Amino acid sequence: LKIEFRVRRHDGVYRWFDTRGVPLLDADGHVMRWIGSNTDIEERHAAEQQVASLLGELEQRVADRTRELEAVQRDLRNIVDAIPSMIGYWDRDLYNRFANKAYSDRFGLTPEEAKGRHIRELLGDTLFRQMRPYIEAALGGEPQRFENELVDASGAVRYAQAHYLPDIH
Repeated sequence: LKIEFRVRRHDGVYRWFDTRGVPLLDADGHVMRWIGSNTDIEERHAAEQQVASLLGELEQRVADRTRELEAVQRDLRNIVDAIPSMIGYWDRDLYNRFANKAYSDRFGLTPEEAKGRHIRELLGDTLFRQMRPYIEAALGGEPQRFENELVDASGAVRYAQAHYLPDIH
């Protein structure tokens, strides 16, 4: 048996106690007597309440901050999607982490569908081979600026000026 409860002391102050009891049984399994203890756990209980309160405050702060970040991300997404130029972010392994609407429209994918795809998958082998030196140079820390021809989803040839920027931390 284990129970925690408040006990009123002789001076009228209530304190939390942990009470434990263990029955001593006879050979037939009948209770002969109980052995127990009462331990004052007021400080532990107060500390647990303080930790619970702090955790609640922290959870609220995290929730508030998460809402703020989501709002900023929505605003940034709206701004970047309004730009007619293709804007994309590719990690060091050449997997897409972000593509704006113009980038997605060019390749016929939603931003969610573009995310996580390897750049070769979007560009195709021929265009990827052409872009590879620029990609490698940007990964090496050198900004790249060049012009190239792109064939859009309808087959029309378009001319583009590209900027590959290194990921600087």
